[in-house]
Order: sequence, then C-alpha cells, then structure tokens
Amino acid sequence: MNHKVIRFTISIILLLLVQNAYSQLAYSPLVDSVINLSTAETMSLLNREISGDTSTLIGGSSYTITSRYYNNPSNDKAAQFIYEKFLSFGLDTRYMNFRPATNGINVIGKKPGSKYPGRQYIICAHFDDMPSSGPAPGADDNGSGTCTVIEAARLLSPLTFDYTLVFIAFDQEELGLYGSKAYADTAYYMNHDTILGVINLDMIAWDSNNDYKLDIHVNNNSMSFADDVISAYNIYQPVLVPSILFSMSGGSDHQSFWNRGYKAILAIESTSDFNAYYHTSNDKFMYVNVPFFTSMTKAAIAALMSFAWDFRINFSHEPLVSGNDTTEREASVTINSPQPIVKTGANAPRLYYKINEGPLNFVNAFYNNLDTFKFTIPGQTLGTTVSYYFAAEDSLGRFVGTLPAGGKGISPPGEISPSSFYTYMVAEIDTFTVCSTSLPKPILDNQTTYDTIQVYEPGFIVDLNVNLTIYHTWDGDLSMYLIGPNQAEIDLSSNNGGSGDNYYNTTFDDQASIPITSGSPPFTGSYRPEQSLAVFTYQPLIGDWILKVNDNAVGDTGQLSSWCLIFQRSIVTGISGNEQPVQFELSQNYPNPFNSSTKINFNLAGKSNVKIVMYDVLGREVLTLVDSRLEGGKYDIYVKANNLASGVYFYSMYLDGRLFTTRKMVMIK
Repeated sequence: MNHKVIRFTISIILLLLVQNAYSQLAYSPLVDSVINLSTAETMSLLNREISGDTSTLIGGSSYTITSRYYNNPSNDKAAQFIYEKFLSFGLDTRYMNFRPATNGINVIGKKPGSKYPGRQYIICAHFDDMPSSGPAPGADDNGSGTCTVIEAARLLSPLTFDYTLVFIAFDQEELGLYGSKAYADTAYYMNHDTILGVINLDMIAWDSNNDYKLDIHVNNNSMSFADDVISAYNIYQPVLVPSILFSMSGGSDHQSFWNRGYKAILAIESTSDFNAYYHTSNDKFMYVNVPFFTSMTKAAIAALMSFAWDFRINFSHEPLVSGNDTTEREASVTINSPQPIVKTGANAPRLYYKINEGPLNFVNAFYNNLDTFKFTIPGQTLGTTVSYYFAAEDSLGRFVGTLPAGGKGISPPGEISPSSFYTYMVAEIDTFTVCSTSLPKPILDNQTTYDTIQVYEPGFIVDLNVNLTIYHTWDGDLSMYLIGPNQAEIDLSSNNGGSGDNYYNTTFDDQASIPITSGSPPFTGSYRPEQSLAVFTYQPLIGDWILKVNDNAVGDTGQLSSWCLIFQRSIVTGISGNEQPVQFELSQNYPNPFNSSTKINFNLAGKSNVKIVMYDVLGREVLTLVDSRLEGGKYDIYVKANNLASGVYFYSMYLDGRLFTTRKMVMIK
C-alpha cells in the first residue's frame, strides 16, 4: 500500500438502511460451495511461497522469493510465479510492460464471458513490496491481496460466467500506482474497455484483535458497487464486519480506475488496527491472521462470482402496518431479476409467516401478473404478533433471495429464514405522548447536555416521533441523539443549519418528506432524522429515554427548552393470545449466537417487579433490559447490542428483588 497517499484519506462511516424497495445479491449454494474450496491450508501455502517463508517452483526450478521490491531481481521472479499460476489455470495470460521511472511489469489473466465478453469485472492487487533494502517478505502488504487474486483465478477458471473476468497483479504500486495507472489508462484511452467494477485487495491478512473488521474504500461513483460488495460479504462471510469509508483519494490501485471514471473499491483491514510491521522486513507469514485472511478471500471471490453470474434479485414491498384488523391481510410484492424467476409450481415465490413465536407457515401467491405477486395471511385475534418474509428463486435453482435479505434454501425457496422479519401487531393502537418535566437546561460551549424522560406506560412501540425546541445562536455547532431503554443511540441531527438560530417546534418523523439535512433554521415542522427511529419499533415503551445534545464549538450557547416523545403504541402489553401464563419463565434468547440484535421472551404468572440485566463475563453490568412493575403476561424484549464487543454475555431476571434465573448468550459480529 502507498502509505503517503492514504494518510490524507478523509473517511465517513455510512449507515446503510434497509428500504422497502430492495435490490440485493442473492444467496447461491453454488457460490458457497466454490468459495469453501479455499481453505486455510491453500491460502497459507500461497502466502508462504510469495513471501519467501518457503521455496516454490518457478520456471521448473526451486526458488525462494526473498524480496518483491521493484528493482530487486526477486521481484521479477514473483511476477513469473504469478504468470505461471495463471497459465496453469488455463487463463489467457500475458505480461504488460510499462515504463515509469524504470521498467515495470503487470501480470494479467483473463477468462472471457460467455454472454457478454466485452463487459468485464476485475479483481486485482499489487505484488511489489517495501522496504527497499534487506528482505522484503510483504506477507500482508501485499502478498495477501495477491494470493487472493491467484486463488480466485484457480477456483473460477474452470467455470463459465456471463461476464469476462480479469485477474491482475500490479507492479510498482509502492512507487506511485504506476502499474495500475498504465493499465487503467490503456483500458480507457486505447481499448475503450467496459469495466463494470473493480475489486482491489490490499493488506487483508492482519487482524491483531480478532474483531474481523475491515474497511471498504469508495468514492461517489462507486457507492452502488460497494453496497453490492458488502452484501456479498454479509451473505457469505457474516463473521466479517465491513465499514464503508468515503475517500477523496484512493491510496492504492483502485484510485487509478477512479481517475478514469470506473467503479472500484478497496477492501483492506481496518485502519483502527494497522499492521505493526508495515513496510518492514518483519512483514512475515508468522504474523498473518490465517482465519481472517481466508475469510477475506472467500468474501471477495463470492462477490466476484455474484457479479459475473449476475445473481441479483430485486424486491419491492410496502410493509403491512399494525392495527386492530383481525381479518386476513393481503401482502403484495414485486420481484424481478436479470435471471428468470420461477413463477408457478412447487418452487414459486412464497410468503412465510409465524404467529407470535410459533412455527413457520407459508402460502403461495393467489395472484401473479408479470413480476407482481399477492399473498394472503390468515386473520388473527387481538393480541397477536405476525412476522413474515418473502422468498423467490431462479428458474435453474442456482440462487434464492428473501425479503428481508439473508434467508437461504433452494427448491423450495427460502425455507431457512433470514435473521429479521417484517412484523405487525393485531392490536388496538393509540397515541401516547410524554414530555420532559426537568427543563429548561443550558447548552454550554463544548459540553454535552443530557435530559431523561422516564416512561412507565405499558405497550409496544408501533411508531415513534420526537419533538423538541432548542434555542441556540449557531445550529451548526449542535448534534442531537436519542438513546432508548435498549441502549440504541440514534442520530437525530448533526451539524445542520450553519450559523442559523434555533430548532423551534421541530418534529423528527421517519415519514416526513424533508430530511433534516435539507432543512433550514429554525427547522419548524417535520423532518426525517439522520438515522431512522425504526430501530425502536416493537420495543417496549417502558424505561429511560435520553436526549443527548452536544455543543461542538465555542462562542455560542443555548438552551434545551422542551422535548417530547410521541408514541403510537400497541395497548396489548405483550400478552400472546388470551391465556394467562401459569408460571414464571425466562426463555433462551433467539437467535443465539446473534449479530447485534436478538430477542428474549419471558412469562409472568402475576404482577411483579421485574428487572432483567445483561452482564459481561467479568460480571459487569452492561445493559438493563427491563426494570419495571409489570402485569402478568407473555413479553418479548428486542435487544440491540451494536455497541458491545463480540463475546459471551449473561442475562439475569430478578423478580421482586430476588434472582430468578440466568442464561448465557453469545454475540458474534
């Protein structure tokens, strides 16, 4: 990696929100089976060979690659090593010579597409390395990315794809992206190549704290491509935790493609956990995190295969809303894909649903016209929660998509459910408003102001709006956050309004037509918050709701004058059906292990003071999930633990001050 460039990268972590109209890469068991042919053993051997940890065969003779610095003779041997690998896989293989300050050589392997040979996807990395003197093993920088390109070529060369795949190992990235610049300029100016997307891999084998975090660097033009890459990572390697970083400059070979208007991303280990042996003679295989490296390899290959086969499916659905309608409900969805979708028969699209925490049922569409399907969910009694999702597969049985995304299962589609569902309640809905009684409070320079509303009312949230009035003489200094009883923290507005004054009678509403970022002071009226309030949907009202206001500069102060929570709530207090529980019970959370969110059920045989607390393995309290006096009934808690680290946790239920029971939960991010 060219460190001098990436030092100046400006990054913004973007929150990706699920929309009602949803385009996704579909899950394919074929892709899964192929990437699982890449193992820790195969990746370890490749990395050992290219970093000089062991000798290899080059030109039929044993050779140890001691350095990949551009003017070291061993670097030419590394290029030959890659070339012979590509050639042995049956790719159309060639060298590309270029002349910046000195001779350079790229290694290129191509597999033509069967349907669209003139349209291509590229997976690439640079093979040259630093330092300039002494051994330069470069196991991570960038032997790791190069190994993944070689592994992708090995696994994908026997297969037939719709689009052309190009596998490239660039030279002289460390000198200033010379190899990729020569290639991208030639592709643009001379060959007029149609490059649909570039996956650039640079330093993907260092993870000192085993948090499996990585960064995906993008520019404006590449955002949609990055979304799809992350979708593939989430589907096939959910252990990985990607963050999108928006970059003004690239810092690696993807930048050369950006400069010519092509869509490209960089996948790289997290900058918060930077390789301690970067650009030194100690960048050795012994410091490679092989499980992380293998997972990164599988994810990149899965993304490339999904693009090359165009395994994409699009859903559009308006979620059913909660209400007191006990009759059957009609759910409509449009489904389309570049590949033909099964529309009739045993493998036709399905709607799966469950009542409360009962078993999954499914129905087929009663109506099908072109890409529109309509399903009927049977009517339910008051006090019922209905959860549902859609599933469809292609006509060749190669992939499946679900809405919400994440489900699996082929022929029939979607029998393995996604981690989240659409949910609605069959219950009486009313509006409940509660306002702070501890205001006004001053907002001081460079300080944080907190205010708490304690909610004691029963019920579950169907919709939530926040209304507030803040007097301040420079709105651009302010950031406002809502923290719920489940510890989820939502950004309402940050640094909006510039030098304007005040938020006056401002309502944050997910259904508002104008985002707060497009409003102007004093922001009177309704605006969409910067992050959706939907994270609180179906959560209990009960608990402490905290408004956090940051003043991020000096010279202007203000006052938090008022704020209120406006709930639409189900007045059913979590009781499922009409039967009163005959015993107290705390159920195991589901799913478990879980990734950031899970659900806990508990039953109360009668009115009790209930407290449910979550602890870490050292016995430290990390979250209070419930702390209230509740009527007898059946209750659900939706736990959001985005701010907690992966690991083992325990949750305990106390009844009337006495410990009732404790269970274990595991979070894997």
